[in-house]
Amino acid sequence: MKILSNKIVFPLILGLGIFIGWVSNTGTPPVPTEKHEHNSSAVYSCSMHPQIRQNQPGNCPLCGMNLVKSTRLPGLTDPNALRLSEDAQKLANIRTLKVTKTSPSITLYLNGRVLPDKRKIAVQTTHISGQIEQLLIESKGQYVKAGEIIAYVYSPDLIEAQNELFEAFAMKENQPELFEATQKKLENWKLTSAQIETILRLGEPIESFPLVSEWTGMILNKYVSKGSHIEQGTQLYEVANLQNVWINFDLYETDLKKVKIGDKINMEFASYPGKLFIGEVNFINPIVDPNTQVAEIRVNYTNTFKPVYPGTSVKGVLNSKPKDDQKIITLPKTAVLWTGKRSIIYVKDLTSNEPTFHLREVTLGALNTSGYAIENGLEVGEEVVVNGIFTIDAAAQLAGKNSMMNSSQIKTLNKSLVKKKTDKINPSPSVAAPSKK
Repeated sequence: MKILSNKIVFPLILGLGIFIGWVSNTGTPPVPTEKHEHNSSAVYSCSMHPQIRQNQPGNCPLCGMNLVKSTRLPGLTDPNALRLSEDAQKLANIRTLKVTKTSPSITLYLNGRVLPDKRKIAVQTTHISGQIEQLLIESKGQYVKAGEIIAYVYSPDLIEAQNELFEAFAMKENQPELFEATQKKLENWKLTSAQIETILRLGEPIESFPLVSEWTGMILNKYVSKGSHIEQGTQLYEVANLQNVWINFDLYETDLKKVKIGDKINMEFASYPGKLFIGEVNFINPIVDPNTQVAEIRVNYTNTFKPVYPGTSVKGVLNSKPKDDQKIITLPKTAVLWTGKRSIIYVKDLTSNEPTFHLREVTLGALNTSGYAIENGLEVGEEVVVNGIFTIDAAAQLAGKNSMMNSSQIKTLNKSLVKKKTDKINPSPSVAAPSKK
């Protein structure tokens, strides 16, 4: 009986345990098992090449850097916008500048030469006819003074006039008018009172008569030589008074509007290296030389303290402000990529949560001390990349986006060319050849 009872009790206990377990499982919701899966929203990208994105860790196929996990992936409204991570921006040392309007100074480096003041140039002429027996002016560059003897002339007309003077002087008491008329004739020939008195004192004609200079200055050109025959009005030489000289600087046509009357120029003469002189622009010649494509600006220089002479080369530095202190948008040179036809900048998207940049073409104005003036394409308040623009443009090229060497215009042109080639290969039904009947 004991053995039989054991055989009956054990199966009953086992069955009861199974039943209790079944009841408990049906009344309690199952416990979910923990699964180790990668977050579907996690994206791994390269700090230097944000266009490289994958859903698992790894290395960048372009530079070999470790991919960085990024969970934020908002969509971009502009397909050509370029997004950089914070790490990439710091690594590339990208800096931006908020656009404002300023009145920057303009610096021009000029080359010029000393010229004589044309208002101070004169021509020495003769007032009697004859032949030059001796010429005391030997060459250009010689300095003469007014009243200085410049030549000795043999003049038959002058000898005859001197004899008339002697006769009139002898009848001076009875005919003073005749003596005065004879003197006036000699004075019209530019003989001085001292020369007339010398003739009367000698009592005989001076055959080799001295000619004196009427002007003071430097000889620029000499037109006669010893033995030359002269008439009334014959030009002997050209002379310039160098107390004041002109300094003419060449100015490119595109720089004409940058200069105004009264601008200061720091000048350095080749004859005085290392010494600076200050001049002031007093004339702007708007006529451009068709051969050299340059205009001229002029500085008046008082040639007394440190004398300079015609032909001396001069270097000048001109600093000028825009007219009426006009305020303009200016960007540093480092902010502009220039392809020869297009000027490119990168503007930061201020509405994006991540550093996002857009390529933009702008119209450049004059170059000043602060950089390029922007005439069109940029507004005050925007933020522009001023450092690291080459890195951003390189990333845009690798991503196939608009860049300095790859613009939407070029893409459109390429598509149109492909379409034309396709149309030639597969003409439309309207232009297809008629089928044979």
